[in-house]
Amino acid sequence: MYGNSSVNLNDLVNYSKYFLTGSASVNQPASDWGFITNLHMNDITNDRLFQKYLCDDGLKVYLRSRAGGSWGDWHLQEAIVASSSGYNCYIKYASGLILQWGKTSVTASNYNYVKTVNLPIKFTTLEYSVSLSSYHDGSLGTYPQMIISEINTAYFKIKSNMEVSNTVEWIAIGH
Repeated sequence: MYGNSSVNLNDLVNYSKYFLTGSASVNQPASDWGFITNLHMNDITNDRLFQKYLCDDGLKVYLRSRAGGSWGDWHLQEAIVASSSGYNCYIKYASGLILQWGKTSVTASNYNYVKTVNLPIKFTTLEYSVSLSSYHDGSLGTYPQMIISEINTAYFKIKSNMEVSNTVEWIAIGH
């Protein structure tokens, strides 16, 4: 662990964690205070070291690797600020981008069936995209038709003419 003293991040080659305050360090990717984690990865062809720099605001993450004795460039990664797991999930990135996905069942109907799908979290605008997918073996001679009939920041509706009950998988992306 380091405080305000200057340290060259290129010299940190041991598996460890470090705390850096301010911008006193050399080869630091950002002027923010931050946490450095060194990770080793050994494989058949080489021994590689990775550094992860997490800025103190928790929103910026930088990564770089060292192979053959030289450090590569720092690369800013998109930080995940919220997420969930399970069948209906989401990931929210620091930029505001939200990726959501899930499954829902659609009941058989020879008529126009409408299913409301509640999103795991709300989008901030109606400008998002939804894609649907459903498995059908074609045994009935026709394939199900599905459309998104309505969208809202908290849900979307699927309109279908499926002749058999089925599981529909969906993915949505937006802000």
